[in-house]
Amino acid sequence: MIRVAIDASSAATGGGISYLRHILPRLAQHDMLEVGPILARVERPLVAAAIPPELHIIPASGRLAARSRAWHEVVKSERIDVVFAPTEISFCRYEMPLVLTLRNSAIFDESLHRDYRRHERVRFRIQQALTRISARHASSHIAVSAYARDAATSFLGIEPERIHIVRHGGPTENDHYRPRLPRPVRRLLVVSSLYRWKNVDRLLRCLRQVRGEWSLDIVGDMPEKRYGREVNRLIDSMRSRVTFHGYLTGRSLEEMYQRADCLIWPSYGETFGHPLLEAHAHGLPLLVARACSNEEIAGSSPAYYFDPFDELEIITVLQKAIGAVLPCGPLPRKYDWDACATHTGDILTKAAQARR
Repeated sequence: MIRVAIDASSAATGGGISYLRHILPRLAQHDMLEVGPILARVERPLVAAAIPPELHIIPASGRLAARSRAWHEVVKSERIDVVFAPTEISFCRYEMPLVLTLRNSAIFDESLHRDYRRHERVRFRIQQALTRISARHASSHIAVSAYARDAATSFLGIEPERIHIVRHGGPTENDHYRPRLPRPVRRLLVVSSLYRWKNVDRLLRCLRQVRGEWSLDIVGDMPEKRYGREVNRLIDSMRSRVTFHGYLTGRSLEEMYQRADCLIWPSYGETFGHPLLEAHAHGLPLLVARACSNEEIAGSSPAYYFDPFDELEIITVLQKAIGAVLPCGPLPRKYDWDACATHTGDILTKAAQARR
């Protein structure tokens, strides 16, 4: 058996938590793996809820927790064969192989920083520095999309053969998603952590100019305070039509998909968009930004693609969609969490065996 330690100290919001919730229990069932200690920020309720309670958890105080003596003593005493970081950052050097997942587009694509103030870009500079250090220590990498692989290759100078594309999974029959018949688009839905590159402010400004009967529900958290204030001001000015519901999971999130007529995805900074798959599983038509990994993940399923920076085009697409019965086309491939975990486990096994 291959003993795996997991450094999840950088997983804190959004897709990072979803990834943990789906991948950890499946890795624990891999024939060749024994999942050992997990370094995680369990003071955050969403992180704690994503980790199976039977696994050995080491509380992390932040992104640099992997440098602590306590973590290294645990890794050494439990005779770990390989360390897996489900984010780009594990800021230390291990005696055993390190495998990193490349999934944060804001680190690799500097064009996403352009709408931030100069002092706000410091956070990205720190993340980029930590990612470069981590990449030098890693034996191999997992990219969640071809877009993530190409962006990371360009930014980090990693040899392509060291990067394995392992796309995330999507909803299954066990998730109780119930597709329904198409209906006229009246109720729009956005599901996303509201970082600036999610482009929700531009969407709201465009919706102000769209005629007809429509409403918008926004589901997600607001990790950026200044941007959150900007979005909240726009929501307040459109209170009769726009509702912000905060972060939802489980049955509450499923009900939002069931009530919606269409998902709109204006983001121009994604390595993998889970809500695209969730909405598609509900039979929702998609309006999607033509950017980053969106076309790779969604394929021909969206009713419309649009330029995320062209407000006139966004308004035109929205105006065409309101009141229309739009198609929900096929996805370009099957997205399966079991296959994702199996492939990830095989990569971890090969990294450990290569060292031996």
